[in-house]
Amino acid sequence: MTERALQNKCIRKAKACGWLAYKFASPSNRGVPDVLFIYEGRVVFIEFKHPNGKGRLSALQKHTINLMRNNGAQVYVVDSEDHFDAIIS
Repeated sequence: MTERALQNKCIRKAKACGWLAYKFASPSNRGVPDVLFIYEGRVVFIEFKHPNGKGRLSALQKHTINLMRNNGAQVYVVDSEDHFDAIIS
């Protein structure tokens, strides 16, 4: 499964469970996570990476995720459906 296929499958799954899912793009701030999920007041940012460890975070992505987490954001790096399911359940 490709990174895009994993992301699309997880977005469909989240929407079926009532989550809002927005592809997150911030043109002037590269390195932000891929998708923003919202459900009943919970806001979660997820960076999807290729299953089987083939995708790695860039230095900029690591830095951005650390900044977001240090400011109280829930940010996850997901490379499997099981990991995603654990986050949204």
